[in-house]
Amino acid sequence: MTGCDHGLSALPPVGTLTSNDGHEGATRGFKLLIEAKKFDDGSGSDSESSSGASAKSGSSLLSRRSQSSMYKSGLSISKDTMGDSRSYRELLESKGYKITGVIGRGQNSGFLVHSAVRESQEYAVKVSIETGQEGTNGDAIRKEYQVLSRLQHERIVKVYGLEDELDEGVKGVAMILELCRGSTLNRWLPWYDKGTIVLDVACRRQCLTQIASAIAYLHSVGIAHRDLHSKNVVVHAVKTSGRYESESVQVKVIDLGCARSIDSEEAMEADINVNILPVGATRPCDVFALGLLGASLVAGKEVSSWTVVPTGAPPEDAARKLRLPPSGRKDTEMTASFRDFLLALLDTDHSHRLTASEAMYRIPKESEWLEITAKKISL
Repeated sequence: MTGCDHGLSALPPVGTLTSNDGHEGATRGFKLLIEAKKFDDGSGSDSESSSGASAKSGSSLLSRRSQSSMYKSGLSISKDTMGDSRSYRELLESKGYKITGVIGRGQNSGFLVHSAVRESQEYAVKVSIETGQEGTNGDAIRKEYQVLSRLQHERIVKVYGLEDELDEGVKGVAMILELCRGSTLNRWLPWYDKGTIVLDVACRRQCLTQIASAIAYLHSVGIAHRDLHSKNVVVHAVKTSGRYESESVQVKVIDLGCARSIDSEEAMEADINVNILPVGATRPCDVFALGLLGASLVAGKEVSSWTVVPTGAPPEDAARKLRLPPSGRKDTEMTASFRDFLLALLDTDHSHRLTASEAMYRIPKESEWLEITAKKISL
């Protein structure tokens, strides 16, 4: 959750790609713009960032908050013009939501994410924290809502409504989101985790394929995510007979707070995760970030652009000297076909990179990711 609060470049007129047929209602201090609808696709429950996440999910951009810290973190909103103070808990509960926990907060402390229940259905609620008079954090959530409300894709977190300010002096905003099941991808990366079952190659391939599917969809409607990394991807998998089934893997791409038109010339925001930027670039690239995720899935740990692209080398030399990480799985190495695939995503010349759609269909089969290394025998 990066909390980018810059203006949204004019998005393409793709129309409304999700149905929101709610009605307007009002309560003191807040206005219900779109009625949050019940949703149940069997995915239920406990994830992170702008979609929400369980306490087992980890993120450098989020810190878990206890219930006791809720009101100390800016959850209470003052209405100076009326001499009144109401908390988000009160405002949301007046709409039928019951706050059940605090999941995390934004990098710049401008957002909180809660889990909530309404009519027996679970949701994530992304709330802005306003410490000044400008309401910039609320504006960032409104812009993210504008993007999400256009989208309808099974691999992208769904949005159901926006609780916005009504009376002057109240600058808070609360966005009602799908509460995704699982943990953020960074927690699934290790090949070895004592006492924990890890994802096999087939599951990792499913993760990469589904992420590519989400990004290809965004690009098809003219939108770039611009903040794609392992902490903005939630993964859920079902364990059977001591292993995770690849057919059960479900991915959700979350946090579109930095999304822009795919043709935007806007430079990178100051508070973005620069580790996903091609070295020397001033604009993000979702396909390059996808390549870093592919490399991370093989390495079993987070891989940044600084790890892959040599610094100080001319672009034409850097393209030839990309440093892909070794396999994190014991006694294996990356196959030539998978190396070539990653290099086609990570090419320092953007004109040579695959498109997201091409990447989705060219991801090598799981049998073509890793190969057993020849063991050296000492005589």
